[in-house]
Amino acid sequence: MAQISGDNLALKFEATLPIRATEAANNGEEEKKAEEEQGRKARVHVQVLRVEDNKCCVKFSYRDIASKLDLAKASDVNQHFKSLRDH
Repeated sequence: MAQISGDNLALKFEATLPIRATEAANNGEEEKKAEEEQGRKARVHVQVLRVEDNKCCVKFSYRDIASKLDLAKASDVNQHFKSLRDH
């Protein structure tokens, strides 16, 4: 479920990140199992930040749902970000 904050122009939602193809290929036998899995779950936080009066930027952050730790810049995170950016 998406959660929108009106005060600071932020949006939070849960997403399933795509499975990394290189990870599935490196594991050999586990390739079939990796194809059946959905990928890891993350909470995506999108926030609009004002840089100057007429200029804003958009901040994306990804957190693990279970541990609530920031996710490293891995290929699945990058792929999900690019799909949002290019949509």
